[in-house]
Amino acid sequence: MGIGPGSLTGTLIGGTQPGAGNLISGNTASGVQIHGSGATVQGNFIGTDVTGTKAVGNGFRAFPGILIYGNGNTIGGTAPEARNVISGNIFEGVSVVGSSATGNLVQGNFIGTQADATSSVGNG
Repeated sequence: MGIGPGSLTGTLIGGTQPGAGNLISGNTASGVQIHGSGATVQGNFIGTDVTGTKAVGNGFRAFPGILIYGNGNTIGGTAPEARNVISGNIFEGVSVVGSSATGNLVQGNFIGTQADATSSVGNG
């Protein structure tokens, strides 16, 4: 399993500084599961190899690359360094689930593309 399924409330996964990002790939469930609020996921490769060009998908059946049950979480951001590459996952890239999962922001990511956004590395 990847990161989770604990609450992850207020947790930073990755970051915008050089070397802060993670390679979160090849897990049998979601790469990241967020059940709390205020978590930030930035600068990671989720479902690809370290170059962001080949699929090494997370998930099995209904598990996406990132699964959010909580509220007020941020995936990506406006700065290029905050961008996640969320591609090559077996199911969806990002899934926000439940009526209480509100106020989540998914912004500035490359979803379903290579790290340079020139070619597809689709999610299921």
